[in-house]
Amino acid sequence: MRLRAYAVALAAWASLACASPTPTPLPDDLSAPGDPLVWRASGPAAGAGPLYLLGSVHLGSRHGSQLGPAVEAAYGAAEELVVEVDLSGQSPDQLAADLLAMGRVSPGRPLRKWVSAATWDALERYCTVAGASLASFAAMKPWLAANVIVLAQFHEAGYDGEFGVDRLMIERAEEEIPIAGLETAEFQLDLLNSLPVELQELLLRDALEQHEAGFASSTHELIDAWTRGDAVALSQLIFEDADVPEYRLFYERVFFERNERMARDLAALSVDGRVRLVVVGVGHMLGPRGIPALLETRGFTVEQLGGTPKR
Repeated sequence: MRLRAYAVALAAWASLACASPTPTPLPDDLSAPGDPLVWRASGPAAGAGPLYLLGSVHLGSRHGSQLGPAVEAAYGAAEELVVEVDLSGQSPDQLAADLLAMGRVSPGRPLRKWVSAATWDALERYCTVAGASLASFAAMKPWLAANVIVLAQFHEAGYDGEFGVDRLMIERAEEEIPIAGLETAEFQLDLLNSLPVELQELLLRDALEQHEAGFASSTHELIDAWTRGDAVALSQLIFEDADVPEYRLFYERVFFERNERMARDLAALSVDGRVRLVVVGVGHMLGPRGIPALLETRGFTVEQLGGTPKR
């Protein structure tokens, strides 16, 4: 699976992307004005408040794109910001501690006993090349080891959770409008921790393979498609393996089941009449099982305001 899906899936996970090797320079065109995907969903009930839906990336660069007029107009109209996880009151150090506590193996069952010999050999090669500690990885469950490797690769490619769209919107809203979270960091981390061991190993093996193949160009491709609001390209990049049997559970748990819950909760929030800007990973917004489409099935009228193609 292309681990680009991680960049748009879990806000709590991406918020831990920090303090890794020196990032590589970004392509100049990634700092151009953006036109990311934005929708307006008008509720079916009289007096229901509209929901402005922004598909975000949880990792960005300090030279990231301007968000464009559709996003600015949505923010200007909003009475509340709704995000996947409200990180405004959470310490990155505490999040990291929670991640390690959940992802640490028991003393009698180190990582080597969780994975195949081939995966362990690939991890040893990675540690040699990257100058990483094999002993540190040995104390991690496969999903955590995969996350550590992917976070390092994103940072090396020039991207960091500090500059993710939702993080920047939270910082902007803190002094201006209320902020609400649809999920908790604990829920998101437990989601990864509860994946079957076989799928955890598959994620780890994918992370190792993509490190060997080179990661930066495919990551720039994702960010470029997000900047342009290219729904077709984003769907291809994020969901290219969604129908592969080995990955179906990952997509069901990480995207589609959560989309159903978030659409339900957003519909419930809208009945009080307040105008809300909703910022969640762009992968949750795409296709017939994305939040805009699910809100339509609940009677909302949905209009695309930013990005292409518009419908």
